[in-house]
Amino acid sequence: MKGLWKIWMAAWWTLMLGAAFIFLLAAFPGFDGPVVLFYDAVTWPLDGQTGFTETTRPTAAVLGAVFLGFVLAIGLLMRQALAATGEAASKLWRSLTAILVVWYVADSVASVVTGIPGNAVSNTAVLAAYLVPLLASGALGAKRAPRSRSA
Repeated sequence: MKGLWKIWMAAWWTLMLGAAFIFLLAAFPGFDGPVVLFYDAVTWPLDGQTGFTETTRPTAAVLGAVFLGFVLAIGLLMRQALAATGEAASKLWRSLTAILVVWYVADSVASVVTGIPGNAVSNTAVLAAYLVPLLASGALGAKRAPRSRSA
């Protein structure tokens, strides 16, 4: 992956890192404004009735910590994938994509079941923003060598 797509992927990762810190900061009253706005947006309409309370503050903050670890792990895999070439790079991108698809399905289903389908919409935007450069760059395109069959 090179050029624009590499820059796009770095920007995507940086935005995810920022989102993790935003949720982590929800632990501190006075720094929770972006999370309150996020909760309001995913529980549409934007009406100030967010569902974010002192009871949900710890969950949002812990979510931020878990999200931070997840994003850092994604960053490490991305760095390896960007440094690799050929089939090795494609294998890393496929693994990373599988991880993100599992997150997407699990988080989106949980969001819909718990009554916040707006979060599934934001998840779709996150996954799409990851997939655009990945697919456009051809990073998944390296052909796998056929496996030999031994008797």
